[in-house]
Amino acid sequence: MSTLMRALLTPSLVLAMVVGGGIVAAGQAGDASPAAGGRPGYLQRGTCEQPGDPVAALAMTTNGPATATSPRSTPTATGGAPISAAVSVTELDMTLDALLDSELVVRVAESEAEPDRDIACGAIGGQPDDDGNVYLVLAQRDDSRVTGVVWLQANDDGTTVTLFLIPIEPPTQARL
Repeated sequence: MSTLMRALLTPSLVLAMVVGGGIVAAGQAGDASPAAGGRPGYLQRGTCEQPGDPVAALAMTTNGPATATSPRSTPTATGGAPISAAVSVTELDMTLDALLDSELVVRVAESEAEPDRDIACGAIGGQPDDDGNVYLVLAQRDDSRVTGVVWLQANDDGTTVTLFLIPIEPPTQARL
């Protein structure tokens, strides 16, 4: 498989694995924005329990065209509708190696009005695959019922950070 095809398919497969693996309950796609735009994400020093100084702000999530179903997401399990994920893509001027060599977390907040209320968080770490990709899971915080996947992709002079937020229960009960 070509590198281009792998780059195009990998986010869909990761999202389908998370959704199909039973993390997400069924439901209709709902409103992914708390008010007018989505959830703010941050790259910060420290840990999820004790976040430190911000390194970069990530793009606001949007309830984009990214939807996923998997073989385990049957019409009965999903109520006949795909499960929608909120997505953001941010280009960082920091190399993937520099990110992995630092104690950093990806933290997602409830809203711009509540930047200190975390809904999901995960530590950056691991080893890149042969194509320069690292995949991380974000755990729910503060009983938010939202989890996520972060895809870090090395590029020529930095890193592309793609964030997928996924409700743990139907979107009618958990907003992305």
